[in-house]
Amino acid sequence: MWWVFRHFGFPADRLKVLDGGVKQWIADNNEVAIGAPEQEQTQVQEHWNEPKETQALVGFNAVQQGIADPNTQFVDTRSPGEYWGEDSNGNKRTGHVPGAVNFNWLEGVDFARNGKFKSKDELDAILVDILKLDKEKPVITYCQRGIRAAHTAFALEQVMGFKNVKIYEDSMLQYLNRDDSEVEKESNLLL
Repeated sequence: MWWVFRHFGFPADRLKVLDGGVKQWIADNNEVAIGAPEQEQTQVQEHWNEPKETQALVGFNAVQQGIADPNTQFVDTRSPGEYWGEDSNGNKRTGHVPGAVNFNWLEGVDFARNGKFKSKDELDAILVDILKLDKEKPVITYCQRGIRAAHTAFALEQVMGFKNVKIYEDSMLQYLNRDDSEVEKESNLLL
């Protein structure tokens, strides 16, 4: 949901994510209710912007421009099998965006701590030190449908402090089913 709100221009400083989800909420001894809460009807006072490709999501044309721009970094958040082209996931073709590094989104989760995000230091050790992502350069994350990519985009932007992170919303569902998209199967850096 975070990326949906970001896409429509909801102020980023007002968005929060429950790190660890409801399991962590319960583990922290917070109150949990069952059933629908009774609320008075209210009107939303926020002004939401029309979605723009430049806010949080990008499309195929921006990906093509990014491939041509040596400063744009691509992070494929799918499994290594999808990245290498061993698993088509129902797509017409297999592989990844040229130059993309592979960071399986699950590597950003600390399952020993109720599924919370790994710490900034832990993520830096992987994404900056090993995969060599530069926090000052633009990043486009993608997966199959945009969901896993949103998880990693959140980690990059909100946990690690990257300044220019976008999500390729249509991701490989679009990219690998087009005939005019360039595909790589060689491994760049992956995890």
